[in-house]
Amino acid sequence: MIPRSLTITAFFFIPLLLLASQETKENADFKLAVNLHNDKLYDLALEQFRQFVSTYPNTQQGMEARFYLGLSQLKLLKFDDARLSFQNFALAFSDHPKAPEAWWNVAEAYIAMNNAREAGLAFERLKTFHPKSKIAPQALLKASEYFEKGGDRENAKKALRNLVQDYASSDVILQARLKLGRMYFEENQFELARIEARKAADGSKQAWEIRGGAVVTERCHQEFSLDARLSCRSLLAWYTAEGEWES
Repeated sequence: MIPRSLTITAFFFIPLLLLASQETKENADFKLAVNLHNDKLYDLALEQFRQFVSTYPNTQQGMEARFYLGLSQLKLLKFDDARLSFQNFALAFSDHPKAPEAWWNVAEAYIAMNNAREAGLAFERLKTFHPKSKIAPQALLKASEYFEKGGDRENAKKALRNLVQDYASSDVILQARLKLGRMYFEENQFELARIEARKAADGSKQAWEIRGGAVVTERCHQEFSLDARLSCRSLLAWYTAEGEWES
């Protein structure tokens, strides 16, 4: 007869041993998948991550594997698959530290598919869902860029206005104000353009670079009124075009 104490001990410790064995296998499988990805064996990594997610859907490493799955799909130029993987990750695990990066990668996938407006929306969602993320200001700047490329100037300007309003101390604030000023200028809203350019100069530690070292391109056409030409010249005195304006 097996002693009662030994039976009780086995009752408690056998499940623990099984759990430890399962965790060891999970760690080994995850490490294998990551190593395949790091070794640029993306086809093999992709299959390994798929199997891992199916086997361990709710563990911490299972979440990480979903993110790596998207990375492997990007490397294999499976852009729509990658977009869906990152989007599902960002929505399902919104509190995960990599959720903002997932939205960024959604945008990158849209860029690869030549869908500028959807890329802009994805960058905008990064800020909407994760306003405290350190990459939120840069995401708004990118949103503006791709909204503009997609022909949506209003949302491009909106993204820039949100950036200058919500992230006044960001390291991209100068770039945002200059770009907003450029867009106003191109729409003949010279006073708004001048205001943004002056704010950029006044608020920048490198204001002297804008005033003294700026390369500007004259675009005041003869058909403009005298007031418009004067506003234009006032803007150009403060504004750097950074090669974006054509003469």
